[in-house]
Amino acid sequence: PRICVKTRIHLTKATGMRTIPQFVFTSPFSLSDATLIVEEKKIYANKQYLSSVSTKLRSMFDENVSGNHNEIILNGVKYEDFIEFLRWIYPSAVKNFEEDALSRVVVLAKRFNVLFVVDQIARYLRGTEKDFFLLKFILHFGYASHLQFGNCLEDEMIWVTNLKPIYKQVEDNAAYEEMEDDKAREMFEWM
Repeated sequence: PRICVKTRIHLTKATGMRTIPQFVFTSPFSLSDATLIVEEKKIYANKQYLSSVSTKLRSMFDENVSGNHNEIILNGVKYEDFIEFLRWIYPSAVKNFEEDALSRVVVLAKRFNVLFVVDQIARYLRGTEKDFFLLKFILHFGYASHLQFGNCLEDEMIWVTNLKPIYKQVEDNAAYEEMEDDKAREMFEWM
């Protein structure tokens, strides 16, 4: 004998957000308590959230010599790239899925020790129907020690007889520029 119970639930007094929050980062928002200065422009974020996802950023907030532990200056980073990086860190932000943007985000994720972003991009690359061969190729060699990127090319049949025409494209890619020398050498030897 089976018993089937049907219920109807009607919420009359629910609190919370009905829409996914969107973060702009270029102006203060309700939870922003930290300011990142990139190319002399301010980026607003939540210090606790950034510190929880990045040990590097946490250290930068803690070691800030200016005395203001809620503001840090980031050198060697492009403003637009860091905004895109934050879009990948914050769960609800709209992301850019263009190959060059993904390359720059991976570089920042590695620099700031945010591996879950690298994992997200690896999953996207494996699941997309877009042709990201160049990026997958570079990341396969440059990030093979990271389990997620080590398998980026595994599921694809790649029949390439001459990779020399893509040398220039490889050299211009942000992820390649940040590769360790021995990884880059290994990749070019394979080519």
